[in-house]
Amino acid sequence: MTASARAPSPPPGQTPPGAPLQRSALLSQMRSDTQVRIEKAVLDLFSRRDFHEVGLIDVARAANVSLQTIYKYFGSKEVLVYTMLDVMLGRLAERMIDHLQGLDDVRERLRKTCWVTLDYMDKHP
Repeated sequence: MTASARAPSPPPGQTPPGAPLQRSALLSQMRSDTQVRIEKAVLDLFSRRDFHEVGLIDVARAANVSLQTIYKYFGSKEVLVYTMLDVMLGRLAERMIDHLQGLDDVRERLRKTCWVTLDYMDKHP
């Protein structure tokens, strides 16, 4: 995502609308291929256009799902973006934990952290 395409941050101390715990239950009901298509559409659209230039209908069309599906699982563009970021960062965190287990040296942990992050970004542009 470009700097201009980022969703507005919630005020300090507040969780974003549709907090992840509420959304994770709904997302677990979504077919995995549908979630993958929505995730790819979000990445593609928001990497090329400003946050305010992308509508939910654009995401629905790009993901080949109905607008009703987008509203059912996300409710708003902000929640959609926060949820997709949470999903993607969760995957990165899982990889990080796997790769850092058993490393005690601070330099080695830092090196591995950088490698895992860059590798993830390379595989998920």
